[in-house]
Amino acid sequence: MVIKLAEFFSRGAFAPTKIELFYLGVLVIYSLHKEMVRWLGERKVERQGECFVYIWVGLTTALYLINFFTNNYFSFSSAGEPLVVLMDISLLTVQVLAVFIITRILKLSRVILTRKNIFNKLSQNE
Repeated sequence: MVIKLAEFFSRGAFAPTKIELFYLGVLVIYSLHKEMVRWLGERKVERQGECFVYIWVGLTTALYLINFFTNNYFSFSSAGEPLVVLMDISLLTVQVLAVFIITRILKLSRVILTRKNIFNKLSQNE
């Protein structure tokens, strides 16, 4: 986030980092590991992921508002060349949101399967 903020507010003074693929890869691996641990029953329910996603969405929204109220000042470098940093941040935010939604679907699947197993055990005991 800090790197993306520096890119945005510097208006092209820093070379684009192209960290998005690395960042998304780390996020996917972390999320998959967290879900595997949860499916194994070794982790309690946490809300850190929700806060993380809200921060990304809030940050992206704030940057769009700043850019809007400054009349696209941060969309162009000091030399007048168009910048893509806001688009990069937007794409990264959508990807973070997609990983979050996928993990929610996995959690829901686990709950459904757990309840189905409990229901099957109860019906077999009757």
